[in-house]
Amino acid sequence: MGIFLDRVNLHQINIAGSHISYNRLGGIRIEGSEVRNLQITGNDIEYNNHRAHGTKPEPTAEIYVDTTAEGSSVNELTVASNTIQATVSSGGANIRILNHLGKDRPPGLWTIAGNVIGSQENNVHLTGCYGVVISGNCIYSCGQRNLLIENSSHLTIGTNSFRRHTSSMHTGVRLVNSHDCLINGCTIEDQEPGGQKSGASLLELEQCRRINVSGCQFLGGVPYGVDARDCSQTNISGCTIADWREEKKTKGAIRFRGNGGANLVTGNIISPDVPRPVLVDPGVTVKDNLIGG
Repeated sequence: MGIFLDRVNLHQINIAGSHISYNRLGGIRIEGSEVRNLQITGNDIEYNNHRAHGTKPEPTAEIYVDTTAEGSSVNELTVASNTIQATVSSGGANIRILNHLGKDRPPGLWTIAGNVIGSQENNVHLTGCYGVVISGNCIYSCGQRNLLIENSSHLTIGTNSFRRHTSSMHTGVRLVNSHDCLINGCTIEDQEPGGQKSGASLLELEQCRRINVSGCQFLGGVPYGVDARDCSQTNISGCTIADWREEKKTKGAIRFRGNGGANLVTGNIISPDVPRPVLVDPGVTVKDNLIGG
């Protein structure tokens, strides 16, 4: 590992202006520790996985934080103005925060802002987090998802660019079993003419509640721009959804299916090149969307 915080009780630490690369088990790794007031700023953190070493795959990340051990917690942390890049590896991520659902003191009071993050299985992967802000990042090219969130709440995701820059990679955001999250002012685009091979929609919401998605652009999504299943009290508003391809690939703009209720789809602009604008099961109110034109 490049920098390893191994079962420490440590408050006030800065990791700044460093080049941290080619470490098999992670660039910055925190396990079994109580950490507060950690700033990770202005670093180049790259290729920290097994592939450069020719060893068997082992899940890791450029920044890997595991708080599943009893008594461990990592809070009050800033990840800002870094270049965080990699190669796709099984179970790998650029930033991975791991916690058990329901554990006391989940990872929170985090800010991930102003970074360039790319080229891993999942670029940012959060499990069991509470109170994280992800804003102003360029997040690109994943094996599965640009952003994968599981069992988390009170997340603010704003003004990020999500995309892929090569046809062999993928793009998209997925939230699973999460609640009380905002997604605002983001651009999520699949710019490849054929669509991504994963078949994933640009934004996927599964078993979520109280998710607000506003002011985003979903461009070139296959099969859908926004795809929700078993969600409640979810609001999709003020977004633009379009497919610019010469041969149109998008099946629909917004889809809600399964169980759930009190969902709202309103005030969106859906381009005429999207053949089936809104597909919803009961429990969704659809009104005041501008379709076509």
